[in-house]
Amino acid sequence: FPKLTSYWARHTWATIAAELDIPDAVIDMALVHKSPYPMSEIYIKRNQEKVNEAIRMVIDKVNYQ
Repeated sequence: FPKLTSYWARHTWATIAAELDIPDAVIDMALVHKSPYPMSEIYIKRNQEKVNEAIRMVIDKVNYQ
């Protein structure tokens, strides 16, 4: 895949995750996006397990369509 880029892979992952009804906040966290609300990073403890579950769901979707 000579034209495959990390941008393409991230875009595809996020699209599949959204199709699986994974919440946007979890997708953003998985893609390591900064919150548009910087103060929320101080007050909200994010659950990394949700990201792990989302990653597993996308992998399973791709592997077992």
